[in-house]
Amino acid sequence: MNTQNNGIRASSDEGWRWDYPSYSLFVQNISTEIKEVVRNRPRLAWTIIGTILLGAYIFRHDWHPYLLLLRIYAGAFGLAALCAFAGWFLVSVVASQKLARYLKPIGAFCGITLVALGAAYGHEWHSYFAQYWRYQTLSLAELNRLPTSEHERTWALHGVYTFARQQMNETEAPTQPNLVRVGDTYDWTMGVEPTSPVLRFMDPVDEVVSIDSTITSFELRRSKNAHFDTGEKLLFSRNIFTCVRRSFWFWNAFTYEPSETVLYLHNDQGDWVQGVPLIRWVGYAFPRPEFGGVYIIKQSGGHAWYRKPLESLKRVFLGCGTWIQPEDIKDHAYLVGQNLVPVEVSRFMASSIRFQNGLWAPQKWRKEGDIRIPDLPEDVNPQPFTLFFNVRMGEREFSKLYHYFGLEPSDPDKQGLAVSLWVPADGIGPSYVYRHFGRSESLTGVSAVGGLVRASKREYDWTQNMPVEHRPYLREIADEKGVVDVRFGWLTTVVTIDKSHASEEGDPHGFITGTPEIAITDARLKEVIWVNRQRPEKWPDQLRGELGGKWAE
Repeated sequence: MNTQNNGIRASSDEGWRWDYPSYSLFVQNISTEIKEVVRNRPRLAWTIIGTILLGAYIFRHDWHPYLLLLRIYAGAFGLAALCAFAGWFLVSVVASQKLARYLKPIGAFCGITLVALGAAYGHEWHSYFAQYWRYQTLSLAELNRLPTSEHERTWALHGVYTFARQQMNETEAPTQPNLVRVGDTYDWTMGVEPTSPVLRFMDPVDEVVSIDSTITSFELRRSKNAHFDTGEKLLFSRNIFTCVRRSFWFWNAFTYEPSETVLYLHNDQGDWVQGVPLIRWVGYAFPRPEFGGVYIIKQSGGHAWYRKPLESLKRVFLGCGTWIQPEDIKDHAYLVGQNLVPVEVSRFMASSIRFQNGLWAPQKWRKEGDIRIPDLPEDVNPQPFTLFFNVRMGEREFSKLYHYFGLEPSDPDKQGLAVSLWVPADGIGPSYVYRHFGRSESLTGVSAVGGLVRASKREYDWTQNMPVEHRPYLREIADEKGVVDVRFGWLTTVVTIDKSHASEEGDPHGFITGTPEIAITDARLKEVIWVNRQRPEKWPDQLRGELGGKWAE
């Protein structure tokens, strides 16, 4: 008599020997056991099922990244699976019935190998085609005249952060500053969060620091002016990114993700609110990131004893915040002209400009119009730079914050300015592009500015000083003959670095100390002018006095 138990066969003549496992029998046994438990102990069964479903719902923020991964690469997964199946099926069709028994596994192995190669090397090609489709969908407006800039900031982003952190005690730290519109001015805003694990679990964010971006001497005024139970580094349900993810419904979880930025803004009533911009993945075969609106989180209300438990339950089961979709931002005055578009979205847009001459133009055998975002390894604030510009299109003028990119040729040895791109920071209206190549101008790109600044003052100790954040300075200035034109300059902040603090969190290159110096490099003449940092209104006159004659030549 023979007995069989899922792949192990016993025989009185042959003894025990291994046989091929029966997966269908295994699944059948498991389903039978589950049915028995449900039939004989229904209360226990439904308790277990309910606990699993409740746990999956409460911790839905943890599996949200996997849903996005499936969403972004669904087309690639489907193509790989189709190729694997095709390899297995075609071998079975071509080969004879006798050979198919041996060749089918080979076809399946080839298909699996193809899937593995796609997982290892397919990301680059997936991004390639996704960027191409993004370029095809861009709303671009060609500029024939350069915009002008205003509200120039003298302090670098990292300098604002380190000086703010200097003036806080051991249990608190500022968040990364963001440039936002506060009324008619533009400020750096930061939330002040607790640093120790216990306080991150218990304490709120009860202070928002706002610093005028045009300051020349750093001054920090502090007060308890807000009350948020959510923050970037707060724990569990009080973590703002966890809380926003819990607000997504099932389809939104497949399509949206919060950016790594938390903004502190004044709403129309003058109260501080938190804003979390969203990234929306659009498309099927090669999804691309676009601006998905912003989640607005108001301050926590009341201090009654029952408020905190109720708000905690709400954050766990419903998440937090109100979703303002991109098309609705224009209906909220305090969001118009704000810095809302995620950096990840605008960088993807800028990278897609490499396809300005066609799908295959960036390939090695052609390399026509291929560009790169020239990120500098020593700069802790890579592009884009969020700046205020006046953009003119015919008789109309648009004045607000933009994400600016100075794009250069893909070859790192070539440092000319190829394309300038302005992405509206509030997501309203088209992006503007000015193609420098092909015109009768040859402008220096951002990656060459640091060397020019160092060469202009060789007596500096450049081991302790660093030129950072080379951002555009565009002003209408007359030359020596009175001819007015938009002069393109790179405004550089020169900071002093304390290398002894290089190991501290948030200071990978060192702690910035002292009031920065300002240098403006003429992009056409490659001349560096060191201007008076205390008198920004005098910079155009100073530039004209030193460069007006050369502009007129």
